[in-house]
Amino acid sequence: AKTNRAINARMGLGWFYKPLTVAAALEAGELESSDRFNVSGPVKIGAVLVRDPHPLPDAHSVTAGDVIAYSSNIGASLIAQRIGPEKLKTFLGDLGLLGGVAIRGPQMASPLAPSNWDQTSMATIAYGHGVSVSPLAFAMAYTPFATGGEVVAPSFLEPVNPDAIQRKRVMSKKTADTVLAMLRRTVTEGSGKLADAPGYEVAGKTGT
Repeated sequence: AKTNRAINARMGLGWFYKPLTVAAALEAGELESSDRFNVSGPVKIGAVLVRDPHPLPDAHSVTAGDVIAYSSNIGASLIAQRIGPEKLKTFLGDLGLLGGVAIRGPQMASPLAPSNWDQTSMATIAYGHGVSVSPLAFAMAYTPFATGGEVVAPSFLEPVNPDAIQRKRVMSKKTADTVLAMLRRTVTEGSGKLADAPGYEVAGKTGT
């Protein structure tokens, strides 16, 4: 029962949405990896004042890769501004984070999401406050970064037929590979250095 409860992003999973926000903006053509943002001070978006819990290196000029590697709430919100609430909602929905995903196996807890997707909810969701999901949905949402852009539904019942596994393209291979490289950089240069295991190309994202 515990593993089926919704995970509340307000309780430590804010890091989870930042790479998804970057992927959404890249896929929409509203962001380039070389674009830079000023995250040196709080930014008001909608009704919220977005802050970073820690300063970033060279905070006056950071890339999307820096936003992920050093986990910037401000940067994620500024990136989300480029695509707007509706496109962010659609992208997260395509990943299955807003419900409507059927799998062969244990049932997933229903997500908790805002009823009104405005500038305020967009800004907070971009860095992880406002949408709560089950652990299974959480895991599925990251599969595109390992599959070149396809979200893959898990199968729990034997026998597993590889041809019957559900796959859905949600982003281009270019977008998936770009974000994967940013997640790798989080481990090699950013806040996840302790996860850099010899012999493995670990990619990931730490909490703020």
